[in-house]
Amino acid sequence: YEKVPAATITITNSGDEAIDIVAKTLLNPGDYFVTTPPTYEMFSIQCQINRGKNLEVPLQGISFEVNVKAIIRAAQRARTKMVFLVNPNNPTGSTIPLETIEKIVKQSDCVVVVDQAYGEFYGKTAIPLVKKYKNLVILKSLSKFAGLAGARIGYLIANESFSRIFDAIRFPMGVSYL
Repeated sequence: YEKVPAATITITNSGDEAIDIVAKTLLNPGDYFVTTPPTYEMFSIQCQINRGKNLEVPLQGISFEVNVKAIIRAAQRARTKMVFLVNPNNPTGSTIPLETIEKIVKQSDCVVVVDQAYGEFYGKTAIPLVKKYKNLVILKSLSKFAGLAGARIGYLIANESFSRIFDAIRFPMGVSYL
């Protein structure tokens, strides 16, 4: 479906577990992560459980646009390990142009996680950029477009090195037979 090598996919027990796996992989106590509120709260919850500190870069204006310069500045800060971008965003529905995502990934000194749980409703994806940038991770879920919220199935798409680490960290039988 995603047209990527199987070795770049990590199946998870929901998008929330995917967030937890990324946090466990990248964060040490006191490291920073970046969110763009208002956005999905599980980024903050899971990363704070894993002892990270949130650097909030609020969305701007009535169209809830990302503040690219502030995100890049935060991403270049010492001990910042990841940036979360949501495309389209939950709860605002605002989108981030793919050129903007690429600019942030290219200029960041950390991992950029693009949550595309609602991506099928937007019709654009940053997945092709995974081949180009080693610091990009895509988070997907079958809860929204596939209508399988109760099945709790999510997945991460990343380079093979990250995928091996994610697979080593995730619960070995976290996804049901379904």
